[in-house]
Amino acid sequence: VIALVTGTPKSEVHKVNQRKLISILEAKKVRFETVDGLEPSNAELRNKLFGVSGKRGEYPQVFINRNGEYSFVGDFEAFEGLVECETLPKDVLDSNPSIVTFSKVFADCI
Repeated sequence: VIALVTGTPKSEVHKVNQRKLISILEAKKVRFETVDGLEPSNAELRNKLFGVSGKRGEYPQVFINRNGEYSFVGDFEAFEGLVECETLPKDVLDSNPSIVTFSKVFADCI
């Protein structure tokens, strides 16, 4: 898992969202690396990830790297939605298998 962040967030909201995202990944014991998109040495990877997400210059973003193939999980709002879906009652999740949850997306990353 890659958390694409920036060392200089545009606003306090972006700063808080980045911290929250990293805290959630750590708390849920997800194996991840943080990539600072503004660090010149990360420019090639950052541009590749922006190409995958279609969201240039937006931070934070989350990706899963499977054997060098990157898939876009989402921006912070989508990531937070996955976490929130995790709290739905089990019977709701069982009867609606199409609901995407944090544990479904990150199952093989823990």
